[in-house]
Amino acid sequence: MARLLNIPKIALFGLIGLLAGLLLTACESKGPEPAPTSLPGSIENGEIKVWAWGAGSKGLQANLAGFRQVYPNIKVNLLNVEPAELYDKLDAGLRAGGVGLPDIVQVETERLQFFTTKFPEGFADLRSWASKYEGQYDSLPWMVGRRIGRIRAIPWNSEPVGLFYRADLWQQAGIDPKQLETWDDYIVAGQKLRASYPNLKPLALNLDNETLFRVLMSQQEATYFTSDGKINLASPEAVKALTLIKQLYTNGLLLALPDQSEVIAAVRDNRAASYVADPSWAASLRETAPEMAGKWGVLPLPALVQAGERSASLGGSMLAVLRTGKNQEAASAFTEYCLATKENQNLMLRQFGLFPSYFPAYDDLLYSSPQPYFNNEPIWQFFADQVRQLKPVNYTHDFEAAAAAANTAQLLALVKLDPAQALQKKANDLKEQTAREVFKLGLTDNKKRPG
Repeated sequence: MARLLNIPKIALFGLIGLLAGLLLTACESKGPEPAPTSLPGSIENGEIKVWAWGAGSKGLQANLAGFRQVYPNIKVNLLNVEPAELYDKLDAGLRAGGVGLPDIVQVETERLQFFTTKFPEGFADLRSWASKYEGQYDSLPWMVGRRIGRIRAIPWNSEPVGLFYRADLWQQAGIDPKQLETWDDYIVAGQKLRASYPNLKPLALNLDNETLFRVLMSQQEATYFTSDGKINLASPEAVKALTLIKQLYTNGLLLALPDQSEVIAAVRDNRAASYVADPSWAASLRETAPEMAGKWGVLPLPALVQAGERSASLGGSMLAVLRTGKNQEAASAFTEYCLATKENQNLMLRQFGLFPSYFPAYDDLLYSSPQPYFNNEPIWQFFADQVRQLKPVNYTHDFEAAAAAANTAQLLALVKLDPAQALQKKANDLKEQTAREVFKLGLTDNKKRPG
């Protein structure tokens, strides 16, 4: 998880470290596609700087050769900047009127609103060329990027969520994954799995973030904030989500781990048999555990109630063009080339696991093709279907503070507190930090509860 902005980090990290310690002791690409026709095929000159990180930086790098063929007069300087550093520099640069900033920057979907709210004039308005793509992207990030009538950023990769599971172990334990329709079904199956493999926990949990909790809230069409911006952290949906996590933990079905690298290690060592994650985890598995090819599958999330919601999102990332950049035409050309051409989007999926937000990309045979690593399942089609079901989310500019509060509440509940108590405590803390009201059931605006 990226480093938090405007949060007292020392106290927060100290608490998380202490509680996590207690828990742990207790328990082939195609060639480039022609550029879109909305921008000129030849720009007289231009040099742009781009900040991105990890798989995103690699994905853009993979598209540079094709871009140069179409736009030979644009020079792209691509710099890998990790999220924590990038966000600090972006915040400081925007406060200084754009000093030291690039032309294009990668921003996580859930964090974009922090910057567009704090710096409403910091990002270029891309409507002149991007408005024609209305309806062609995942609606969740599209609505985040489109604010106050302007298009501030273009969706890049989406993060629909699935349940990655060890198909071989589940089969040997006599579990039919198609019968897992609810989390109650999952608990029964998890107990059966433990009976066959006593040293195995059914589900891994990454204590470094609150993504499982957020996913379970999302399945109830709830988020950390109501649609009118009230704190929703102590809502019935939040309590239900955290109660389920604690139930899984106290029943020995949850393996709590300090970070993502430990999750990978646990599944490689046969200590955990499933994990709730977005498509990027598929690339992580294939890269770090090639010996496990054919042993994994992906399922829709179990619902919290019979016939309930089985889709959820963890956000994703976007590309934004900064208003202070000197070559906005060249920056727009690069952004559109990479994110609004299906071949280029799918190049990044094939090589680096970046799942496109761009719907036309899903027409490729890649999506219906069986993936040998994942039990010959067409997992990309599964995730494409999930993306179309995702709903807009009101992240607000206080998302990072809320995520930190939710993570601490999760740790408190697993160690000692009742879930409702832990959530109410952190909701009150968040109120003091943000000056937002805490949503209370029974108010006249309770139709505004979903985020």
